[in-house]
Amino acid sequence: MATLEEKKAEVLERLEILKNKGIKYGAAIRCIKEGNDIAIFENQGFCKSVFYKLYLNAGDEFYDTLIAVKEDLEKDGKLVYLILVSHTAYGTLCDFFFVDDYKTDWKREKKDLKDGYAYVYSYNLECDYNSDFGSIFYAADPLGGGVYRAH
Repeated sequence: MATLEEKKAEVLERLEILKNKGIKYGAAIRCIKEGNDIAIFENQGFCKSVFYKLYLNAGDEFYDTLIAVKEDLEKDGKLVYLILVSHTAYGTLCDFFFVDDYKTDWKREKKDLKDGYAYVYSYNLECDYNSDFGSIFYAADPLGGGVYRAH
């Protein structure tokens, strides 16, 4: 089992990979490094990676749902460090990037990140029973300076 400190160190390594893949938005990087709030990139059509923070005490229904999912993942030993929100034909998908307890998987997961794939928990806001763990393909958004779910 990985300690919280080991997971935080792993998040920083993954952040460097994501930074090399396209995250250029300083506030998102600080948000992830400081660990106070969660960085969110949302695909809003013309701009694929609009950045904002998931404030951990917002009191908003959308935020509260994301916080509840994040807390459920943390109960299972996962450290969430980034969320991608995509509006699709299947509903609004919220992809939770995380580091889990299984250090034996970390090397492969970092290689996948370098190749543009991430193993995430994808939560469907409209249809929560369609939520599941799996790999997604992501890409850099040169306009917004972040990352987005690529299709």
